[in-house]
Amino acid sequence: MANSKRNSNQIDRLSNLPCALLVTILAFLPTHIAARTSVLCRSFRHLWEASPSLALISRDLPHPQPEKDFVAMAKRALLCRNPCHPLLSLHLEISLCDRRNASFLCSLLKKARCLELHHLTIEGCYYRDFSTILPIILTMTTLRCLSLDRIPHLEYNVSSRM
Repeated sequence: MANSKRNSNQIDRLSNLPCALLVTILAFLPTHIAARTSVLCRSFRHLWEASPSLALISRDLPHPQPEKDFVAMAKRALLCRNPCHPLLSLHLEISLCDRRNASFLCSLLKKARCLELHHLTIEGCYYRDFSTILPIILTMTTLRCLSLDRIPHLEYNVSSRM
């Protein structure tokens, strides 16, 4: 009985913080953890989607259907993102990337380009044909930093005319 009285008198200080500060705090969390805050209360439902930093990492998702869960998270976090919320940093770690997902990866990068991305990291993508991805990356006029990590050896046929 005394415990229920104490709980009803507690103040929720977290919900009273300004939204801008909450979004800044969420930016320091891995995206899949920040997304979990949406169940805390109604005002937190969409806060994580405004984070200026996204880390979409497929290996962090539960194992029953990581590919399906990754696509759903990426769609909600990036493809459905409000253009009013700029995206400064995007970390993509897609260990499940193959030819079927190449168009999805392209759509993620095109959306990131529209959101004026500054820092892009692509890690662990085993998709060999980067010819569809590189033009998108190279047309990101706001991009300041690019990191390609654990990408298999790529071969390009470069021909020049004299």
